[in-house]
Amino acid sequence: MRRIKTVLQLLLLLLVLYTVLRLCFWQAHFSKGISAGELGKIFYWGLRLDLSAIILVNIPLWIYLLFFEFALRNRKTAVATGLTILILLNLPFLALNIIDLAYFGFNLRRNTIDLFSVLSGSEHAWTMFLSKFWYLIFLFLGLSFLLWLIARRILRNLVYHPERKNDVREKGNLIAIAALWVIFFLLVRGWSARPLTPATPLLYLPAQYQPLSENSTITFIYSIVRHQSSLEEKRYFTDSSLDSLFTIRRQYASGIPFQRKNVIVFVLESFSNSLVSKNSSFKASTPFLDSLMNESIVCNNAFANGLESNKGLVALLAGIPPLMDEAYYNSAYSNNPFRGIGTLLKEKGYSTNFFMGASPDHFGFGKLCKLVGIDHYYSEKEYGNPNDDDGNWGIFDHKFLPYSATVIKEDKNPSFSVIFNVSSHHPFKLPADVASRVTIPGQNAEQNSITYVDYSIRLFFDSIKSTDWYKNSIFVFVADHALTWDIKPRKVLYSAFQIPFFIHLPESNSSIEINKTVQQLDLVPSILDLMHYEQPFMSFGRSVLDSTDSFAVNKIFGNLQLMDGGFLFGYNAENDQPAYYYNTVSDTALLKNLILEEPWKIQGKRSEKKLKAILQRFNNSLLKHQMLVH
Repeated sequence: MRRIKTVLQLLLLLLVLYTVLRLCFWQAHFSKGISAGELGKIFYWGLRLDLSAIILVNIPLWIYLLFFEFALRNRKTAVATGLTILILLNLPFLALNIIDLAYFGFNLRRNTIDLFSVLSGSEHAWTMFLSKFWYLIFLFLGLSFLLWLIARRILRNLVYHPERKNDVREKGNLIAIAALWVIFFLLVRGWSARPLTPATPLLYLPAQYQPLSENSTITFIYSIVRHQSSLEEKRYFTDSSLDSLFTIRRQYASGIPFQRKNVIVFVLESFSNSLVSKNSSFKASTPFLDSLMNESIVCNNAFANGLESNKGLVALLAGIPPLMDEAYYNSAYSNNPFRGIGTLLKEKGYSTNFFMGASPDHFGFGKLCKLVGIDHYYSEKEYGNPNDDDGNWGIFDHKFLPYSATVIKEDKNPSFSVIFNVSSHHPFKLPADVASRVTIPGQNAEQNSITYVDYSIRLFFDSIKSTDWYKNSIFVFVADHALTWDIKPRKVLYSAFQIPFFIHLPESNSSIEINKTVQQLDLVPSILDLMHYEQPFMSFGRSVLDSTDSFAVNKIFGNLQLMDGGFLFGYNAENDQPAYYYNTVSDTALLKNLILEEPWKIQGKRSEKKLKAILQRFNNSLLKHQMLVH
């Protein structure tokens, strides 16, 4: 029984450490607005998931302590071996949970295996991250030492007592060990009909508090199990009825010949709509962007399809919603044939370019460019002057954007170009030579970085506005994602996705406001619509000028979401049931879940039907290679 006691003591020790980290996570991200009743449920499910994670991670340790009696004959060796196994198994996962005390504020989800792709594309940024959140290193060292100190004392009490195999006590020990493994199995799996997963608390908690009930260990392990796993074929609707509900075949036959306009898409790093909206109290000083928006097609109700750059860029350039946990180009389905925006325009004689002042293939964007048909990738390597590097992400915008203009001006063919700026990203570093010009009294560091990007974009336009092709161009401005670290819990379900999206046509000095729901997926259809592209193509979005439908789809906290006509519908595909339904116009704080109310019976059911149609089209198109549209 001494061995079982040792196992339970170590389990309790680890559970205490996980609880401490959950308390820290609560204070860091959810300290306000949670009732005592909700908090009790959150911590109950947190305890369930912590036990599941700890037991899974430490299976080799339990096996060693419970079954390898011969290794426990020498107490010194037994303690050293047990401590080594314990430390090697648990310290990496403690580190994951500690990292999320800060990193969660940037991507609004617990760590998954996708962290490795972030690390590989952002080496300098992680150095910056650790320098800013240096106290996390001391927290990690402190908890590691505490774990080592207490675990060593627990293991020292483990002494081998040889017993005869037919001894009644030995039989009792075996029964107790067997019972312990049964209990462990139930704690890991759960005792309901469906297995316990990170999504299980969604059945009992408001969706916005799901991350607080989770731990980064269980989400990481679960993402490994599901990584590049096969999508499930959906059969909500027959093929014929699905075509009438949602199709990805788009075609705009206006009768006007195709217009060979230059297209330049500015992907604005971490731009929340509140930073540029004229009605926002958080608006930064952006005089140049303001002047462009006064003569543009402005989408006032635009949403991102993802919370990270790799998800947003897939939606923008591929027209594919980021409904998987991993980026599309890192998934098992990246070999699906389809004609991306670059491929479509190259067929019309265009050159295709991607500009980003970060490292080559940063975040895997080089792979995405190949998938969508963009041939030329310009990074800090092509720029060629490391003295202009900001030390975190890449070349300062006021240097790299004019460089991009120089390259584009040399194109003899009409061009499609994507320019992804880097400077409006934490830590919002400003170059010394222009810092005083873009530092505005009363603005914080984030707002000043937006002002700096505005200045850099003006330099780009100053460089090209005298060219012959300037007025024969389409300029699109859209964010890769919003900045999320300072958004409050309840409203985050939709405010975390609000982004700027506007289209500037120099040949027109009029302004058009579009108030319907718009999403990143609408970028490619909108460009092709404005160019009077007459051939069919694939997209999950629609032109912003198309009045037949308007919606936005995204994923947060394990739920798929549909934003449609002032309502927000959340659906948990894993549990296959609706999670929430909010009126975002009359209930901006998202306090009243209408899932059981009268509005759900009509409008809510329509939202559920549409989201299921989108999900079925997404899954089945990838499974059956049906994304190639001619």
